Amino acid sequence: MNKQFLKWLQIILLFPLPILLIYFNLIPYAFRWGAVAVVLISILAILFHEKIHIKDIGLRVDNLLKALPFYGATLFSAILGLAIVTQFLNLSFFPGYTSYYHFYGLFILVAFAEAFLYLGFLLPRLENLTSKPWLAILITSIIFALMHSIYPSLLFVILTFFFGLLISTAYHFRPNLILATIIFAAGNFMAVLYGFGMA
Repeated sequence: MNKQFLKWLQIILLFPLPILLIYFNLIPYAFRWGAVAVVLISILAILFHEKIHIKDIGLRVDNLLKALPFYGATLFSAILGLAIVTQFLNLSFFPGYTSYYHFYGLFILVAFAEAFLYLGFLLPRLENLTSKPWLAILITSIIFALMHSIYPSLLFVILTFFFGLLISTAYHFRPNLILATIIFAAGNFMAVLYGFGMA
């Protein structure tokens, strides 16, 4: 089988397919974390089989200082954008945000899983397959936003798309899963704080 075809098939099976199965309730929403676990294990198996080094997926400290301005600008842009949207739409904090399970330690785990799946695995693979970094960034952002379509808010999906563009661009220029995880954690925190994606 053609290696490129196989890699495209892996992407389709691991990213849009599980999302669509959950969206159309073929996999119950309550089992979404199980689906994420299956995807994570599958990707780890692929990386192990392909003998991909952890540095190649962005798990590195050698470029922390060089990457910091990119991720700082990304975080600043994301917070500023969200502040503008929340002011324009007159949104306030979600009243029950402290009772949401994300608030008790899951921010870091979910953030690392998102950074690993979308930036450590999907983005470099798409860059390799398309040979066009901006197309890879766009596709990654669309798939990342699509993942959030299982939540009831269209605004959340749109904001997630733009967040995906920001973080994917930063990662393209300075791949670092540690800093990307921090940005994803901040994004998840803000999403819960304003009640986006509550379901």
